[in-house]
Amino acid sequence: MIRDAVIGDFNDELLELIDEAYAETPFTGLKYNRPHVQRWFANACTFKERFFCRVVEEEGRIVGLLIGFISDTVWGLPTSQTLVSYSRSGTDRLIRQFVQWSKEKKAAQVTVMTVPGKEKYEELVSKLGFFESGNAYTKEI
Repeated sequence: MIRDAVIGDFNDELLELIDEAYAETPFTGLKYNRPHVQRWFANACTFKERFFCRVVEEEGRIVGLLIGFISDTVWGLPTSQTLVSYSRSGTDRLIRQFVQWSKEKKAAQVTVMTVPGKEKYEELVSKLGFFESGNAYTKEI
């Protein structure tokens, strides 16, 4: 099940998932600031007009998270982009929901970050119509 995240979801279980997601990034050797991550998560749960914040649950456990937001590029183009995208399952549905949310928010394009060495993820986003663009995948909507 995919649902809107709530501030109460920020617990040890979610931190474990965030640790896994972080280990998949190029920044894995650096220690991140958990209180800062918690503030971002709280903002994403609270300010739903600008943030997409959903979790994937299986048998009562959180196994996925996608946090994204809408911003304007330097060219004034409304763009929706991921901050965190990691899920042990339901990734396809999670990204589709993010794209749909982005359309509803009138974004002109959606950008999801690449996950180095994750061929299945890259194959999935390609099947969903994204194309490689530097260190991200982009899709016009």
